[in-house]
Amino acid sequence: MPEGLQVYNEKAELILDLTDLTGKVFGYIEVPQQYANTSYSVTDSRFINAHPFIFSPDNSLADYTTWRVYDYNTEYADSSGHVRMRKNLLYIFIGELVGDTLTINVNCYSSGDTPIRIYYGAY
Repeated sequence: MPEGLQVYNEKAELILDLTDLTGKVFGYIEVPQQYANTSYSVTDSRFINAHPFIFSPDNSLADYTTWRVYDYNTEYADSSGHVRMRKNLLYIFIGELVGDTLTINVNCYSSGDTPIRIYYGAY
């Protein structure tokens, strides 16, 4: 009989096992949706000894969500450790993580004035 945390759906299919990696969203920042080439720093003690991630679901410029993760240990990472899940008109990516401070780089443009919300967290 299996031991440890296991979660099943209504069809009795295993959907979460003890060895699965899950993440937690810590918060978000809002960036004005205009031309920007800037960095934002977020300090949170939960970043220490964790793997940060960011995402922005409000990415209507390209009609799909852009996800960026920072991971040197994947075949998809470039030499900087960035993994771009989809190419987009809006570029949002993790610049660096130093201690408990995460730097988020934002390069975007739009003719509108709706802000872009960037969520951050760690797994």
